[in-house]
Amino acid sequence: MLESLGNVWGLLVAVLGFGAIIFIHELGHFLAARWAGIRVFSFAVGFGPAALAWRKGIGLRRGTTNPATMRALRERLADTAPSSLEKADHVWPDDIGKTEYRLNWLPLGGYVQMRGQDDVNPGAAEADRGAGDSFVDKPVWKRMVVISAGVVMNVILALALYVVVYAIGKPASPPIVGGAYPDSPAAAAVAVNAESAGVTEPGIRNGDVVLSINGTAPREFADVWLTGALASASSGVSMEIQRPGVPEPLLFTMETQRRDGAEFRGVGLVPAVSTRLVEPQGSDRSQQNLAYLFASAGIPQGASRVVSIDGRETDILPVLDGVFSAESIPFTYEIDGGVRNGTLRGVPELQSDTVETRDRLFEPLHVAGFVPPMQVGTLAPDSSHALLPGDVFVRIGRVEWPGPVEGIHAIRESSGREVDLEVLRDGERLSLTAHVSPEGSIGFYPMQAIERCVITRPLPASIDAGRAGRAAGLAPGTVIETVNGAPIDGYGGLRAALAGARANTPIELGVLLPIGDDERITTTITLTQPELDALRELGWSAPPFFSWLFEPAEITLQASNPLEAMAMGVADTQQMILRTYLTLVRLVEGTVEVEQLRGPVGIAHIGTQVAQRSLAELLFFFAVISANLAVLNFLPIPIADGGMMVFLIIEGVTGKPVSPAVQNAAALVGVVLLGSVFLLVTFNDLTRLL
Repeated sequence: MLESLGNVWGLLVAVLGFGAIIFIHELGHFLAARWAGIRVFSFAVGFGPAALAWRKGIGLRRGTTNPATMRALRERLADTAPSSLEKADHVWPDDIGKTEYRLNWLPLGGYVQMRGQDDVNPGAAEADRGAGDSFVDKPVWKRMVVISAGVVMNVILALALYVVVYAIGKPASPPIVGGAYPDSPAAAAVAVNAESAGVTEPGIRNGDVVLSINGTAPREFADVWLTGALASASSGVSMEIQRPGVPEPLLFTMETQRRDGAEFRGVGLVPAVSTRLVEPQGSDRSQQNLAYLFASAGIPQGASRVVSIDGRETDILPVLDGVFSAESIPFTYEIDGGVRNGTLRGVPELQSDTVETRDRLFEPLHVAGFVPPMQVGTLAPDSSHALLPGDVFVRIGRVEWPGPVEGIHAIRESSGREVDLEVLRDGERLSLTAHVSPEGSIGFYPMQAIERCVITRPLPASIDAGRAGRAAGLAPGTVIETVNGAPIDGYGGLRAALAGARANTPIELGVLLPIGDDERITTTITLTQPELDALRELGWSAPPFFSWLFEPAEITLQASNPLEAMAMGVADTQQMILRTYLTLVRLVEGTVEVEQLRGPVGIAHIGTQVAQRSLAELLFFFAVISANLAVLNFLPIPIADGGMMVFLIIEGVTGKPVSPAVQNAAALVGVVLLGSVFLLVTFNDLTRLL
């Protein structure tokens, strides 16, 4: 209930903030029009019919004030009353305002309706030429001031908001690397000066500090991410890194790429994670996920911070896959105001091979071809089934003991329908039912169960590493209990026992069959020397989703005085305007796709989330929107401010206005273009949400 109220409040704040940005933009046009002596019929926020309107001498009304204004004029002027408000200048009383201020029902824009200026039908403005207070009667330079005033106001607003943000202090992720995705450019990059710096291994690592990217020093990790996302595909990025213990900065040059599932291109870096532990909060699903992950890692819930890992104190969570040299490592943590000792549980690394199916790639884990069954890892916040983290799938639909390949396909075959499930939970079998979404999901992140050595279907014959598992000929659901007579403990024990065997020598497996009660048999397999070598190279890694237990590393970007806040605000305003233009360039190049743009719905959704954070982050978000609005409004597109500015430049150069026919045709093109873009980005926004 509280979470829903928070979302409603966040949405309200986002809509009001977006409306305020539009108001400031239109206020610029309005004030400039009044300065230029142009008659303003209405000053509106939003489009469509008026929800509320106010006019001097008439007051506040539901809907427009125009009918009440006409009645007042007729009562006051009797026989000399005008036929319309537009024709009432010569008899307009001083105590009734000429301008209507209105809030329209669709709060996604706004406008200032001036005499002699019509974005949708520019040719109609010619009828007002000669009125004296018409837009078309004013000198070109005054009209330029009026047209550009909205953009100028948005730039000023963005600057003012940035100044306030840095006076308050904005939380941000520091430009410190938390790691690099496998097979990413950052993971494979070799420093240009690796030899002189004494660096022998490739890649950018956890703990590296980004000193500059494409020649600019980043203040926060978002600067690193944005530069990578907006980099040209041909030039890529250059990065200067300071690595602890290395005497000189490392220089990297990398191309960018778009990973599967990522929205933007980049080099594959992730921000640093702190050693502060997250507090269980949010939905029941989120708390269930955290409880499971804390228990899996061996960290007691209620701990506030990890102080040291394997004897090393740090404020940045290290990549633990290279730290675990055994099943567990010691650590210390803060809880209830004191520091206690504990043991972090590692996970045995298993082999992984790519299985290509008809519609996607899988990388199931296995040991010599024996594949663990699929297990529930973490749950989506909105999942409505009764699954819990750690549940092991015994059956999905008609598929018994599915691995990740068979399990996911079995779920997807029931898309849009109910699917019957049987799971193993705390040693007990439970029958459940879940609704499968049209996309083929029931709302969980899959893992594989390795605590007990239950096997599923063998790997395809095309994978050499699965030879032993296929040769064993064991049915899904069979449990391997012993290797050469010695009991084993899950897949970690199987890995260790097989790695200790001799090449090309029969290895006896004691198994519990999935049929009957306590029916046990023995079977034999053999492993080649390359297969044994592959097993012996495996180590230990951190528990799944281990980094989810920790808060992101965080710094506060705050100015020490008003002048510094002003300087930071100017720099951010300039950067945001340049990045907006650069985004448009990358759209043309194809390195940024139209699907990645956000429309009003997407902006409102993001604003709803940001509104539930800090005031500084909310103001920063509105500053970004204001700067973007300034850029987009000044593009040379018909019916936008920039398109009108182009016509005024032509008129200033030639000495005569662009013909009404050309303006009307351009306006039609602009309406179609902007309408199409609006529908496209709104469709993309709704697709993301739904």
